[in-house]
Amino acid sequence: DAFATLFSRANDARLRLLENDLATLTQGSMLIAEYFMKVKNICREISQIDPESKISEARIRRILIRELRPEFGSLIIGVQGWSVQPTLLELENLLINQETLAKQMAGLSLKGNNEEALFSKGQRSRWPAKPVIRSPSRNIDDKKEKN
Repeated sequence: DAFATLFSRANDARLRLLENDLATLTQGSMLIAEYFMKVKNICREISQIDPESKISEARIRRILIRELRPEFGSLIIGVQGWSVQPTLLELENLLINQETLAKQMAGLSLKGNNEEALFSKGQRSRWPAKPVIRSPSRNIDDKKEKN
């Protein structure tokens, strides 16, 4: 009986810790795949400790969406308007594709700026440069005195 009580208290403490982790978890610098895995693992562990506290797929989806980085906001708004909501796996794949596309676009953008900078230095203007005529100030003074 003492062992069961101790085990129950340990489980309760672990359950509270996991629920707190889940409540405070944000995507931060994690990749989509890492973030989804972390949330799903915490939810699975909660279900193993307390089968009555099993977290539904809809709730997991809400937890995941709530703490995504802002760059995924427009995609999430679009998906939430669908008549049939995607499964967790489908949502994860959509977000991974979006993340990959954003990285590719950022790479092209940086590459494009570097090439543009390289070419702009070597380009010549379409307009010929105007010659700069410099005359010493005393020549101007001499001309004034002669007139």
